[in-house]
Amino acid sequence: MQERRPTAVASLVNAGAYVMERSVIDDMPADRAVLFERETFPSLIGDGLYGVRVNGYWLDIGTPERYLRATRDILENGVETSVEPTPDAGLIAPSLVGEGCEIADDAAIGPGSSLGSRCTIGARSVVERSVLHDHVAVGPDVTVRDCIVGAGASIGDGSTLEQETIVGPSVSVPAGTRVRSGRLPDSQ
Repeated sequence: MQERRPTAVASLVNAGAYVMERSVIDDMPADRAVLFERETFPSLIGDGLYGVRVNGYWLDIGTPERYLRATRDILENGVETSVEPTPDAGLIAPSLVGEGCEIADDAAIGPGSSLGSRCTIGARSVVERSVLHDHVAVGPDVTVRDCIVGAGASIGDGSTLEQETIVGPSVSVPAGTRVRSGRLPDSQ
């Protein structure tokens, strides 16, 4: 007969910044990974573990889909934040464009896109529901849809990246590349 463990249903999440005494860290084994929530926290119950309930928006952004969802939530004003979409007639709202970006007149940005600082977007290119970090260069005739592009990456002319494709920092995507739901390496 198999022993059944009780199942806990929680409406709260353990997330955020942790402040602890140095002795807590010193008690962790140095020779292996420690599961904080399964090893450290239980050992502190009744011995100085405190939490603070904070109301508001929370979303685990540990997957590409969730990261992009959080970006759209912020841009669509579903989250209280100081981030304001960029008010520009050349964008499809809501979108955010960082400082020093150069966008071709016939390029389309948005909806739900965030461009970091100093990105360049080539002629006839489309960036929709995507996050481009700082210094991303997008060539002409490129489509970037539902993607995350790391800082310093470049996307070659005529490429199409879709469906939660992730481009690592400083990666050069060759011209004409077609990727649907993939991951391009962290460096090339």
